[in-house]
Amino acid sequence: MEIALSGYESYLSRLPFSQNTRRNYFLRVRGYLHWLSGTLEPARALQEPLERDFVVRDYKTYLLKSGRSSATVNATLAAVDNFSLYLGLGSAKVRRLDLPAQAPKALDPDEQRRFLKAVAQCQSARNQALAMLLLHCGLRISELAALNVGDVFVTARKGELVVRCGKGSKQRKIPLNTDVREALLRYLPGPQEPNEPLFKSQRGTRISINGAAFIIRELARIAVFFAN
Repeated sequence: MEIALSGYESYLSRLPFSQNTRRNYFLRVRGYLHWLSGTLEPARALQEPLERDFVVRDYKTYLLKSGRSSATVNATLAAVDNFSLYLGLGSAKVRRLDLPAQAPKALDPDEQRRFLKAVAQCQSARNQALAMLLLHCGLRISELAALNVGDVFVTARKGELVVRCGKGSKQRKIPLNTDVREALLRYLPGPQEPNEPLFKSQRGTRISINGAAFIIRELARIAVFFAN
């Protein structure tokens, strides 16, 4: 366990996370490994995806019985998933807990600054462009996922976005500010097929609504750790 934890700590140091994020992931994984060491066959959970899934489900139950909040349990599962990626096992097939529904609200100036810092440190041009479109254009996640390359007209001096699958099947045009145009130009540096999805998954297919939402949640989680 100690060897795995030490290797994971080195792996974390190379990820584009803030210091606080690295510390939180490390502490959550250390807690998981401490609990895992008390199970019958801890080594199998670090080597076999199926065994890992069963064990992580048990750990989720343990956290809930210990009085952890849904948000804390979900954050811990995210850290354990990151640890599993380090081990080469992929994410555990364990459902996250539903969080209480909250009405959407605009970011205040400080929240927006923190979010933009998280976007700026992101090394994925796709994720940067996706985040900037959502932040500055007021798109719904479903509208963003439905965008094609041909729905975007952008140059260094001007730009426009056509939303063809808006609420009530209505189309609308949205002007693109400088920050959004720059992000899109970094993401789409050359000619693209107009009917291709604007944002694709790692498998090369159109990004799903859940996939886009996950990217935004990860950026928002990182943004929380930036100091004033």
